[in-house]
Amino acid sequence: LFDNNVKVFSNEEALKIRKQLGVQEDIANSLVGLGNVYLSDGQYERALYHYETALNIFRQLNTPREIAITLTHVGSTYQMIDHYEKALSFFEESLEISKRLNIPLLLATSLNNIAVVYSSIGKYEEALSYYEESLKLNRELGNPHDVATNISNIGGLYTSLGQYEKALKYLNESLKIRKEINSPREVTNSLINKGVVYLAQRKY
Repeated sequence: LFDNNVKVFSNEEALKIRKQLGVQEDIANSLVGLGNVYLSDGQYERALYHYETALNIFRQLNTPREIAITLTHVGSTYQMIDHYEKALSFFEESLEISKRLNIPLLLATSLNNIAVVYSSIGKYEEALSYYEESLKLNRELGNPHDVATNISNIGGLYTSLGQYEKALKYLNESLKIRKEINSPREVTNSLINKGVVYLAQRKY
């Protein structure tokens, strides 16, 4: 909590200075920074206020890359509070901009985010299609962390469908990658996900 208070203070001071200087893009970036701090602290309404204010500035400035990134922040926040339709609309707009600008990394992220929303609302076929598209892109980009996330998400989807052998196949692959890139926290997540499958199979 102390660390977050320091971050809020630092970002607010930066925002004051940037407002005095009147550089709109810098103001928007400070607002995004504050949104990130509030989000990590679970203050979703405050996070949304700062993200959406920044988004309005980026729209006025007509900076599509920053618009796409901020749309992702807004969508992720709505997703966290289970406002899936709103989240989906922001992710879809980010996806369209990413396609138009040809930013593969942001495109892969948008595809994965849309898949997560579809999975959350039980639209598993649509989710799988977006996950696979995101996975293909991340493999091409050589992003092992994001590849592991995609694969893990697909494993989670098959868990939800009760297709446990398929789920384990993907979860094991994700676990292997996470061990290779030495990501202890993500390894723990993979092991927990496997545990959920074994519990569902009554393999105690």
